[in-house]
Order: sequence, then structure tokens, then C-alpha cells
Amino acid sequence: MATRSKTSPTQAAPAPTVRFEATLGDVPRAKAVTVASALDLDRLPDAEGKVRLLLTVDDARRLLEQGFEVHLKSAIPVRPLAKGVVMSDAQAERWLEEQVKGLPRQGGR
Repeated sequence: MATRSKTSPTQAAPAPTVRFEATLGDVPRAKAVTVASALDLDRLPDAEGKVRLLLTVDDARRLLEQGFEVHLKSAIPVRPLAKGVVMSDAQAERWLEEQVKGLPRQGGR
């Protein structure tokens, strides 16, 4: 008798191994920004002022189900950042202090 393994309802789906750089079809910029915000999609900078998104397969499916035309530009593998580009807490605090130096502070420091 063959047994099938069951996944527990609390077990999380596996993390995606690839995400896609994408744009939406002929959607006005304001509407594209609104949709990206409403669906909590990651946005990428774009020199041409377009709304460029970083999508999972599920994100693309949700957009298509809502009637949007999705243009996939490239596949980007998901992997950890190089340790050299990640700030330590101390580095981040020093950077932030440098940015706000000279601004008046209320109560405390």
C-alpha cells in the first residue's frame, strides 16, 4: 500500500528560487504604482520612469488574474546578499547619525 506524504497546514511554501523583473503593459504610471502598492509588490528603479517590478510567479499570476498584461524582462536568481554589501548594526547607526547630524532633536540625545 502506497502512502502519500501530507504537508502540514502550518508548513510554509518553499521560498522562490527565481524572481522576475517585469513591467505592466500599457498601464498609466499612477495606476501601476497604485496596483504595486495594493499588492505589496517590490519595485525597482527605472531610468525611463516606468514602474519596474520584481515578481514571484504567484505575483505574476495575481496580476494576470486581475487583467493586467505582464511583460517579463529577465529572471533573477534569489540568493543571499554578499556579506560585503550588508551593513552591521554599528555601521548603520554611524551612517544614520551622519545623515541627521545638525538636525534639532527632541527629548534625549
